[in-house]
Amino acid sequence: MRKLVVLLGLGFIVVLVIIYGLPLLLPDLQLPLLSGRDSRGIDIDTIKPAAWQRYGRNLVPLNIDEDEDQELILFYTYDGGNIGGVVYDPQTSPLGNESVPLPDQPSTFLVPYQLLPDYSYPKTNGYLGDDRIDYRTAVALPQYSPPRADRLLVRGFRNNNVTRFSVFWWLNENKGYGGAHAYTTGWFSLSYDRPHDWLLWKNKTANITELWAWEPMANRSNLCRRTYWTITESDVNDAGSRRFERTQPSDITFCNGVIPREPAFPEGQVLAYLHDADPQRLLQPENTRFPKYPGAVVDKITSPEWLSVESGNTDANRGDIFVNVDVDFLLDGNPYATRWTVIMLRPASIRETIHWRITNVALR
Repeated sequence: MRKLVVLLGLGFIVVLVIIYGLPLLLPDLQLPLLSGRDSRGIDIDTIKPAAWQRYGRNLVPLNIDEDEDQELILFYTYDGGNIGGVVYDPQTSPLGNESVPLPDQPSTFLVPYQLLPDYSYPKTNGYLGDDRIDYRTAVALPQYSPPRADRLLVRGFRNNNVTRFSVFWWLNENKGYGGAHAYTTGWFSLSYDRPHDWLLWKNKTANITELWAWEPMANRSNLCRRTYWTITESDVNDAGSRRFERTQPSDITFCNGVIPREPAFPEGQVLAYLHDADPQRLLQPENTRFPKYPGAVVDKITSPEWLSVESGNTDANRGDIFVNVDVDFLLDGNPYATRWTVIMLRPASIRETIHWRITNVALR
């Protein structure tokens, strides 16, 4: 009986540890504080609009505005789940009120500056994230000694892919923070060749100004349209004009970044040949005169319908099937409209698959 009491007591202690101790042992979990107060003693619920729901536990420290005071970011959700952000800046007077002499007063006012979403141009479109976000600061102007953080970078996720990317910087007390925002229906990568490359994000000071959007075309060959984004400035004297823009022609490639050895469909074989010019993709691989297009930027490629195939053109016994694949691409800045003829090689046994081989290409 005594052993049973001891065991029950130990079990009760374990339960208490699990309930009250886990938040202390796992500080990175986004568990709400029951008091509603930030670790700096600020009651978050008294400074945010009632319609906003807190995202994360606490206010996040920030200092990219060239002063000695530390600002505080509140990340929040609105409209059912979109994630936004606002910076509270300790100042000596309310925004727009110059009646209080600045040098003689302590910083007692928390002036809110919207990050995203915002109502002031040019930040009138976009928000920080859908499912979740992560963030860090960066050094864009390394000439200072020692270098200091002057950018806030925010990644927004949807279905575990980075679909939104935002960069913020300080302008002045009247305008608050400038921002540049990019959004894609697919996902962003920092690499032209690798579809999910975010290695540079792990560098805690590196600035990011270039992105590649990989946007699935929802077709049978798993093709993506790839678009280059970069931050541009229409006027170098106006930091508020920085924005993300598409500055190069987009192209079509394989969504996983890998050229398949034996594509299952004819348009995949044509695109693979445009990428690697492998003669084994031709019906006559020994044909050294077959055109090659190194560096082609593919803008359009068709997926032929089975109803358009022509049967029995060359061998009535085999019933060979030919299909046409139309491809538009740029090469050295010149546009090409081409038509590729591809033949289906039927499997010889149940353990083989269909193969496609290119027989011809011509301008259309």
